[in-house]
This record gives sequence, C-alpha cells and structure tokens, in this order.
Amino acid sequence: MKKIKGFNYPTFKDTWNDPKNWTKEEKKIMEFEAEIIDNLIHARETMGISQTELAEMSGMKQPMLAKIENKKAVPRIDTLFRALKPLGLTIGIMPIQQTN
Repeated sequence: MKKIKGFNYPTFKDTWNDPKNWTKEEKKIMEFEAEIIDNLIHARETMGISQTELAEMSGMKQPMLAKIENKKAVPRIDTLFRALKPLGLTIGIMPIQQTN
C-alpha cells in the first residue's frame, strides 16, 4: 500500500499479487502477452529501429504501436504479425513446456 495525502492506495504489486483479482490462468495469459511485447520491443531496439520507423514499415500508426509497447492495448493477432514481419520475426505454435 502507498499512502497519499493520508489515504492508502494499493500499488500495482499489491493488486497483481492479490489472488482475489486474478486466477492463475489469467495471470499466465497476461504474462505471456507481456513477454511477446517485450520481445518485440527488444528486437526493435536491438535493430536500432524507432517506433515511428517500425510503424511506417508495418503500415501502422505510431500511437497504436506505442500503446501496444506500453501495454495499454492488446494487439489482435494480425496486428502483431504486421509489427513483427519487418523485424524478421513471426509467431509460431509450440508444445507447452511441462514443469514438474
């Protein structure tokens, strides 16, 4: 909790870790979505490509790409393919790794 002007507000960490807010499956999905976006950002930055340049290369608008990268929007699969293609990346289907 964070105290602001005498009031306690939950932090993101508080909200994320409260089991009343998310099921384990919902958290896995959100973590997976975040991982995909993090990989897109890493690839773009490694290649020295700006958001504006990637937006132009993929036919997207830069504000939309910024929303995706800031995790304020979850892209549709076709939008994700459009953003990944100029980076030489794609999405594949793989077996789920079993952890014991």
